Amino acid sequence: MTTSSDTFLEHQRRLSNHRRPMLHPLLRLLITPILRYDVEGLENVPDTGPTLLLGNHISFFDPTYITAAIDTRYVISMAKSEVLDDTFSSLMLHTWGNFVVNRENIDREALKQAIGLIEDNQLVWIAAEGTRNPEGMQEAKNGAAYIAYKANAV
Repeated sequence: MTTSSDTFLEHQRRLSNHRRPMLHPLLRLLITPILRYDVEGLENVPDTGPTLLLGNHISFFDPTYITAAIDTRYVISMAKSEVLDDTFSSLMLHTWGNFVVNRENIDREALKQAIGLIEDNQLVWIAAEGTRNPEGMQEAKNGAAYIAYKANAV
């Protein structure tokens, strides 16, 4: 029996084998000369293996910067479900293959998707605070620690 988690992971594998290899260099080509940003600590991101990348979310462009900056592997971001309300953002989310979380309650499907991706040796990026905060870090949500523990993530 095929579950929705299996289908989700198969879709993610197809994206990593077909679409992301074309999109990632294009993203880097477009983003790097246009948007200026500094990256520190890139050497701490493993080139392979089950990885959860956590960070504070300062700007709308954070997932794009992070995806472009990490050139050794593909970043799959968790996005708030409200992104689907905006046509451009929804298109970008689906094109790359990021996934959404409903922040209003415990989104068990998003938790399963994140854990499944990490167990499948993917790199998942989550804004641990669950929102943007240009002023600095707020308290992280519990979901990030739960995902890291359940997926045995770096």
